[in-house]
Amino acid sequence: MPERRRGSRRLAAMCVGETQGSPPPSGRLYDKERHYRVLDQDGQPILKNGIHITESYPPESISGTCYLGNPQTGDGYTNSTGEFQDHYFLSVGAPNPCTTTATQHHFADGRQVSTYTVTWTYSGVTIQELEC
Repeated sequence: MPERRRGSRRLAAMCVGETQGSPPPSGRLYDKERHYRVLDQDGQPILKNGIHITESYPPESISGTCYLGNPQTGDGYTNSTGEFQDHYFLSVGAPNPCTTTATQHHFADGRQVSTYTVTWTYSGVTIQELEC
């Protein structure tokens, strides 16, 4: 059996649920909260508190009319079940109608775990899994 080198492990993140904030927080037209779980290379949850989660939207992947700049990014940590949250929202003042599409990447302790296409419109947001 080939030897697996340290650091070659493939991690992933899987969506495990979402909620729509109603009413949305002040200053937002809407706010969708999505929950993800970090998985190991065998698709099993990593039950670890404190995995650092970051996200990015590569500038070349962003197109549309809802944002004047890039979508807001954030970071956080997993809980003891390996879950983390992400918020997808549009701020008050966006043009109506509008649509913006971007590619989103999540990273767990610096290692990419997911890629999604996110589409914001004036009335809501959809997140399409590309790989996970």
